[in-house]
Amino acid sequence: MWHRKLVPTIKAEKLNPNLTFSNTPFYLQRELQEWKRPVIELEGEAREFPLRATVSSFGAGGSNVHFILEEYIPSPKEAVQLKGADQTEVVVLSDVNWERLKALASQLLEYVEQQNELSLHDVAFTLQTGREAMKCRTAIVASSREELLTGLRELIESVGKGNEPEGASIPIFIGEGGEDSNTSALLLGKVGEKVSQILLEERDLQNIAMYWTQGGRITWEALHEGQAVRRIPLPTTPF
Repeated sequence: MWHRKLVPTIKAEKLNPNLTFSNTPFYLQRELQEWKRPVIELEGEAREFPLRATVSSFGAGGSNVHFILEEYIPSPKEAVQLKGADQTEVVVLSDVNWERLKALASQLLEYVEQQNELSLHDVAFTLQTGREAMKCRTAIVASSREELLTGLRELIESVGKGNEPEGASIPIFIGEGGEDSNTSALLLGKVGEKVSQILLEERDLQNIAMYWTQGGRITWEALHEGQAVRRIPLPTTPF
Protein backbone atom coordinates (compact mmCIF):
# COMPACT_ATOMS: atom_id res chain seq x y z
CA MET A 1 0.00 0.00 0.00
CA TRP A 2 2.86 2.37 0.83
CA HIS A 3 4.50 1.74 -2.57
CA ARG A 4 1.17 1.40 -4.43
CA LYS A 5 2.11 -1.97 -5.90
CA LEU A 6 0.26 -5.28 -6.20
CA VAL A 7 2.73 -8.13 -5.71
CA PRO A 8 2.52 -11.60 -7.30
CA THR A 9 0.93 -14.47 -5.37
CA ILE A 10 3.61 -16.99 -4.40
CA LYS A 11 3.37 -20.79 -4.73
CA ALA A 12 0.20 -20.58 -6.83
CA GLU A 13 1.43 -21.71 -10.22
CA LYS A 14 -0.96 -24.68 -10.13
CA LEU A 15 -4.49 -23.68 -9.18
CA ASN A 16 -6.89 -25.70 -7.08
CA PRO A 17 -9.44 -27.07 -9.60
CA ASN A 18 -12.20 -26.64 -7.01
CA LEU A 19 -11.73 -22.85 -7.00
CA THR A 20 -13.43 -20.91 -9.78
CA PHE A 21 -12.76 -17.20 -10.07
CA SER A 22 -14.30 -16.60 -13.49
CA ASN A 23 -17.72 -15.64 -12.11
CA THR A 24 -16.37 -13.48 -9.28
CA PRO A 25 -14.56 -10.14 -9.01
CA PHE A 26 -11.58 -11.94 -7.47
CA TYR A 27 -8.41 -13.16 -9.15
CA LEU A 28 -4.90 -14.30 -8.26
CA GLN A 29 -2.24 -11.66 -8.75
CA ARG A 30 0.26 -13.09 -11.24
CA GLU A 31 2.70 -10.19 -11.72
CA LEU A 32 3.87 -6.95 -10.15
CA GLN A 33 1.69 -4.05 -11.21
CA GLU A 34 0.61 -0.58 -10.16
CA TRP A 35 -2.14 -0.47 -7.54
CA LYS A 36 -4.62 2.19 -8.61
CA ARG A 37 -7.38 3.67 -6.49
CA PRO A 38 -10.81 2.34 -7.57
CA VAL A 39 -13.16 4.76 -9.33
CA ILE A 40 -16.87 4.00 -8.89
CA GLU A 41 -19.80 5.83 -10.40
CA LEU A 42 -22.39 6.84 -7.80
CA GLU A 43 -25.52 8.85 -8.72
CA GLY A 44 -23.99 9.75 -12.06
CA GLU A 45 -20.73 10.99 -10.51
CA ALA A 46 -17.37 9.20 -10.71
CA ARG A 47 -15.79 9.02 -7.26
CA GLU A 48 -12.29 7.84 -6.36
CA PHE A 49 -11.96 5.70 -3.24
CA PRO A 50 -8.92 4.97 -1.01
CA LEU A 51 -6.90 1.80 -1.40
CA ARG A 52 -8.11 -0.91 0.95
CA ALA A 53 -6.76 -4.35 1.84
CA THR A 54 -7.57 -7.18 4.22
CA VAL A 55 -5.08 -9.25 6.21
CA SER A 56 -5.96 -12.64 7.69
CA SER A 57 -4.01 -14.92 10.01
CA PHE A 58 -5.20 -18.43 10.91
CA GLY A 59 -3.94 -20.53 13.79
CA ALA A 60 -3.75 -24.33 13.88
CA GLY A 61 -5.93 -24.34 16.99
CA GLY A 62 -8.80 -22.60 15.22
CA SER A 63 -8.15 -19.00 16.28
CA ASN A 64 -7.99 -16.39 13.55
CA VAL A 65 -7.48 -12.66 13.10
CA HIS A 66 -8.83 -10.54 10.29
CA PHE A 67 -8.47 -6.80 9.87
CA ILE A 68 -8.96 -4.16 7.18
CA LEU A 69 -6.38 -1.56 6.20
CA GLU A 70 -7.18 1.70 4.42
CA GLU A 71 -4.72 4.26 3.10
CA TYR A 72 -4.74 7.71 4.67
CA ILE A 73 -5.56 10.56 2.29
CA PRO A 74 -5.03 14.07 3.72
CA SER A 75 -7.87 16.54 3.29
CA PRO A 76 -7.20 19.31 0.70
CA LYS A 77 -6.61 21.84 3.49
CA GLU A 78 -4.24 19.53 5.35
CA ALA A 79 -2.36 18.67 2.15
CA VAL A 80 -1.65 22.36 1.53
CA GLN A 81 -0.39 22.82 5.08
CA LEU A 82 1.87 19.76 4.90
CA LYS A 83 3.47 21.00 1.67
CA GLY A 84 4.51 24.32 3.19
CA ALA A 85 8.04 25.66 3.03
CA ASP A 86 10.64 24.05 5.28
CA GLN A 87 11.84 25.84 8.38
CA THR A 88 14.83 25.18 10.60
CA GLU A 89 14.40 21.98 12.60
CA VAL A 90 16.29 19.85 15.12
CA VAL A 91 16.62 16.31 13.75
CA VAL A 92 17.59 13.92 16.57
CA LEU A 93 18.91 10.35 16.55
CA SER A 94 20.02 8.09 19.38
CA ASP A 95 20.93 4.48 20.07
CA VAL A 96 22.60 2.28 22.67
CA ASN A 97 26.10 2.60 21.14
CA TRP A 98 27.90 4.54 18.41
CA GLU A 99 28.04 1.63 15.98
CA ARG A 100 24.27 1.24 16.00
CA LEU A 101 23.77 4.99 15.84
CA LYS A 102 25.92 5.10 12.71
CA ALA A 103 23.84 2.29 11.17
CA LEU A 104 20.64 4.18 12.04
CA ALA A 105 21.98 7.37 10.45
CA SER A 106 22.91 5.41 7.32
CA GLN A 107 19.39 3.99 7.09
CA LEU A 108 17.84 7.44 7.45
CA LEU A 109 20.22 8.88 4.84
CA GLU A 110 19.23 6.21 2.32
CA TYR A 111 15.55 6.74 3.05
CA VAL A 112 15.62 10.54 2.74
CA GLU A 113 17.59 10.29 -0.51
CA GLN A 114 14.71 8.28 -1.99
CA GLN A 115 11.92 10.58 -0.76
CA ASN A 116 11.92 13.85 -2.69
CA GLU A 117 8.65 15.13 -1.22
CA LEU A 118 9.58 14.50 2.42
CA SER A 119 8.63 17.25 4.89
CA LEU A 120 11.57 18.22 7.12
CA HIS A 121 9.07 19.37 9.73
CA ASP A 122 7.44 15.93 9.87
CA VAL A 123 10.81 14.13 9.93
CA ALA A 124 11.97 16.19 12.90
CA PHE A 125 8.68 15.81 14.80
CA THR A 126 8.59 12.05 14.25
CA LEU A 127 12.14 11.51 15.51
CA GLN A 128 11.63 13.86 18.47
CA THR A 129 8.35 12.43 19.74
CA GLY A 130 8.17 8.92 18.30
CA ARG A 131 11.49 7.46 19.44
CA GLU A 132 12.96 6.62 22.85
CA ALA A 133 15.99 8.76 23.73
CA MET A 134 18.97 6.44 24.29
CA LYS A 135 22.53 6.88 25.53
CA CYS A 136 24.46 7.84 22.37
CA ARG A 137 22.85 10.93 20.88
CA THR A 138 23.24 13.29 17.96
CA ALA A 139 21.23 16.29 16.75
CA ILE A 140 21.40 18.01 13.36
CA VAL A 141 20.06 21.55 12.98
CA ALA A 142 18.90 21.79 9.37
CA SER A 143 16.77 24.17 7.30
CA SER A 144 16.05 21.93 4.31
CA ARG A 145 16.10 18.37 3.06
CA GLU A 146 19.43 19.07 1.36
CA GLU A 147 20.98 20.29 4.62
CA LEU A 148 19.72 17.20 6.42
CA LEU A 149 21.34 14.98 3.78
CA THR A 150 24.61 16.88 4.13
CA GLY A 151 24.48 16.62 7.91
CA LEU A 152 23.81 12.88 7.84
CA ARG A 153 26.75 12.27 5.51
CA GLU A 154 29.10 14.31 7.70
CA LEU A 155 27.76 12.60 10.82
CA ILE A 156 28.37 9.12 9.39
CA GLU A 157 31.97 10.07 8.61
CA SER A 158 32.72 11.18 12.16
CA VAL A 159 30.34 9.37 14.54
CA GLY A 160 32.03 7.46 17.33
CA LYS A 161 34.88 9.90 17.79
CA GLY A 162 33.15 11.48 20.76
CA ASN A 163 32.93 15.06 19.51
CA GLU A 164 31.23 17.17 16.87
CA PRO A 165 32.41 16.70 13.27
CA GLU A 166 35.29 19.06 12.57
CA GLY A 167 34.54 21.58 9.85
CA ALA A 168 30.89 20.54 9.56
CA SER A 169 28.97 22.78 7.17
CA ILE A 170 25.85 22.77 9.37
CA PRO A 171 25.40 22.49 13.16
CA ILE A 172 25.82 18.90 14.36
CA PHE A 173 25.93 17.99 18.05
CA ILE A 174 27.06 14.70 19.58
CA GLY A 175 26.98 13.53 23.19
CA GLU A 176 26.16 10.78 25.67
CA GLY A 177 23.06 11.21 27.76
CA GLY A 178 22.44 7.91 29.48
CA GLU A 179 20.83 7.71 32.90
CA ASP A 180 24.20 6.90 34.44
CA SER A 181 25.91 10.07 33.17
CA ASN A 182 26.68 12.92 35.56
CA THR A 183 25.08 15.48 33.27
CA SER A 184 21.81 13.55 33.08
CA ALA A 185 21.76 13.15 36.86
CA LEU A 186 22.25 16.91 37.27
CA LEU A 187 19.42 17.73 34.87
CA LEU A 188 16.82 15.55 36.53
CA GLY A 189 14.01 17.17 38.48
CA LYS A 190 13.35 20.89 38.84
CA VAL A 191 16.77 21.98 37.55
CA GLY A 192 16.25 20.22 34.23
CA GLU A 193 12.65 21.42 33.96
CA LYS A 194 13.74 25.02 34.44
CA VAL A 195 16.56 24.81 31.90
CA SER A 196 14.27 23.13 29.37
CA GLN A 197 11.59 25.79 29.90
CA ILE A 198 14.08 28.62 29.30
CA LEU A 199 15.45 26.99 26.16
CA LEU A 200 11.97 26.49 24.73
CA GLU A 201 11.05 30.12 25.47
CA GLU A 202 14.20 31.36 23.75
CA ARG A 203 13.72 28.88 20.86
CA ASP A 204 17.44 28.77 20.18
CA LEU A 205 17.53 25.49 18.28
CA GLN A 206 21.27 25.01 18.51
CA ASN A 207 21.19 25.34 22.31
CA ILE A 208 18.24 22.95 22.45
CA ALA A 209 20.13 20.43 20.28
CA MET A 210 23.27 20.71 22.43
CA TYR A 211 21.28 20.38 25.65
CA TRP A 212 19.45 17.25 24.46
CA THR A 213 22.62 15.49 23.29
CA GLN A 214 24.15 16.02 26.74
CA GLY A 215 21.27 14.25 28.46
CA GLY A 216 18.69 17.00 28.84
CA ARG A 217 14.99 16.40 28.44
CA ILE A 218 12.97 18.50 26.00
CA THR A 219 9.19 18.68 25.75
CA TRP A 220 9.32 18.55 21.96
CA GLU A 221 5.56 18.99 21.51
CA ALA A 222 5.89 22.52 22.93
CA LEU A 223 8.30 23.37 20.12
CA HIS A 224 5.60 22.62 17.54
CA GLU A 225 2.60 24.11 19.34
CA GLY A 226 0.07 25.60 16.93
CA GLN A 227 1.75 24.09 13.87
CA ALA A 228 0.41 21.53 11.38
CA VAL A 229 2.64 18.52 11.96
CA ARG A 230 2.32 14.73 11.90
CA ARG A 231 4.28 11.54 12.51
CA ILE A 232 5.37 9.72 9.37
CA PRO A 233 6.95 6.31 8.62
CA LEU A 234 10.73 6.47 9.12
CA PRO A 235 13.47 3.85 9.58
CA THR A 236 13.82 2.47 13.11
CA THR A 237 16.79 1.04 14.99
CA PRO A 238 18.42 -1.75 12.94
CA PHE A 239 18.98 -5.14 14.58
